[in-house]
Amino acid sequence: MPTARALARARRALLAGVGLAALTFGAAFAQDAPTATAADAERTIIDDGLGAQGFYLEADTVTRDDTAQTITAVGGVEARYRGRVLRAEKVIYNTQSGVVEAEGDVLIIGDDGSIQSADKVLLDRDLTAGFALGFATRLENDAKIAAGSLIRRSPTVDEMNSAIYTPCYVCADKGHPNPTWSIQADQVVRDRDRQIVYYRNAVINVLGVPVLYTPIFWHADPEVERQS
Repeated sequence: MPTARALARARRALLAGVGLAALTFGAAFAQDAPTATAADAERTIIDDGLGAQGFYLEADTVTRDDTAQTITAVGGVEARYRGRVLRAEKVIYNTQSGVVEAEGDVLIIGDDGSIQSADKVLLDRDLTAGFALGFATRLENDAKIAAGSLIRRSPTVDEMNSAIYTPCYVCADKGHPNPTWSIQADQVVRDRDRQIVYYRNAVINVLGVPVLYTPIFWHADPEVERQS
């Protein structure tokens, strides 16, 4: 279950917006990532100079443990792999399984330019499936989602618990602590393949005031151009 602290941080991230942090780097380490499949090699990647298999990691300090088969980076960490960027205060990378653990002001920048933040994440080797605490993201058209916890079932399906969604602009520092309308729910599932966002036990708020409860609710994905 997500902690109250994690949910509170996610809500603050939603209100403040997700931004990029200034980073400083001391040590650096680069290596080849595990061999990619043919399908992986065919996907479009941002040209970061690493190719389809290259993996790059830099931080204030980087330690390699050959016995545990891990690389631990601490302090201003930035990792790049297949067009994706991971930033955090601490990252542990398992060279055998490809699993990545990150904590402390985590930012994930997708190969599509999307930005997501969290307190702590556990990711697969492609940085696409995993688990996050204190999660928040800004979608296209300035829509925002924050959740106490998130499970990424696949690159196209996110399951969020204790979540809040709003497509409206929020400016807490100018005396507007609540968006025009928002939806809070015990669980939110975003399915990009079906282009739908589903809610369980949803409460619709207007200016922070609950106006409607529904056990099941859904709407078109905010990144869909047009859908009823």
